[in-house]
Amino acid sequence: MDSKDQPEPLSEDPELNDYELNKLNDLRNKIKKDRDRWFIENRYDDLGIETVPKSFWLSEEEINERESKLDEYSQSVLEDY
Repeated sequence: MDSKDQPEPLSEDPELNDYELNKLNDLRNKIKKDRDRWFIENRYDDLGIETVPKSFWLSEEEINERESKLDEYSQSVLEDY
């Protein structure tokens, strides 16, 4: 996800040490999960959709990793035929 697309500002202040950066990123992720949980509990039913968007629970890297594994698996199955 591009930094401009992030829901909260990224904490990349050059004056922060690694510990502080990790704490801020951890807090940002907890805020995101809390916001997503609120959405599911309060707005999700109003949308009339049947599944939770996977982007709510997975990072972009996790989504890409999962999709590449599925692609690798599907290609290996096709090779047998």
